[in-house]
Amino acid sequence: MIVAASRATVFTAMSVLLVVSPLGGQAVTPWEDDRWHFDISPFGQLTAVSGVVKAGGETVDLGSSSLSNGLFGLHVEVLRKGWVILAEGSYLKYGVDGETPDGTPARLDLTQTMGEGAIGYSFGSVSRSFAFLGGARYLNIKGETTVQGGQTQSGSEGIWDPYLGLRFHFNANPRIPLTLRADVGGFQIADVKNSWRVTIGAGFHVADRIWLAGGWRWYDVEYKSDSTVDQIIYDVKQHGPFLALTLGI
Repeated sequence: MIVAASRATVFTAMSVLLVVSPLGGQAVTPWEDDRWHFDISPFGQLTAVSGVVKAGGETVDLGSSSLSNGLFGLHVEVLRKGWVILAEGSYLKYGVDGETPDGTPARLDLTQTMGEGAIGYSFGSVSRSFAFLGGARYLNIKGETTVQGGQTQSGSEGIWDPYLGLRFHFNANPRIPLTLRADVGGFQIADVKNSWRVTIGAGFHVADRIWLAGGWRWYDVEYKSDSTVDQIIYDVKQHGPFLALTLGI
């Protein structure tokens, strides 16, 4: 039921983008010159984590944590005419107190490293554009589980997650760009049952080719390895506010 509601949320966002996107009439590419444009954006995010993880022997219910975990990353965009190439890497390390299915207190310390790449095409103008995206994320997770009264066990896994997405960009005025991005992944590939991510952001033009941006990101992934020995489960929801500095070249 929760999975259906999550997917419904993402598809609703995508439907809204389709309705408001500038696809009517003759399409104009966002960049009408022949130059390559590069945007480099280091960012940080305060992240709340909830879900169920098994990465080290025991399954741990994480409950729901506060916005107390720091995620750091780098986002890069390459644009030319209507083409968009995206790349992003991020690092998240968190420790959460939870419990095993039988109610025994447990501690999970987990490191999540994520890399992603995507390519797409935009329709519209510099001030208002709509892009279709296709790409894949790679997650590397390493966890240590300590059950009360027991020993610490560890486990790790690499996860591939292909996705399809949409992005809408709109300049509220020349100095304030707004962005909404939504994607859906999983498709039962590489044991990822489903995943989705939504990003809502607003920027402020500080100087020539320099922007500050902030907003909120949601990410949900449901993964279960098919191994019966040392099985890895990563059914996790993450969300929180982010702040980024974008430098254009």
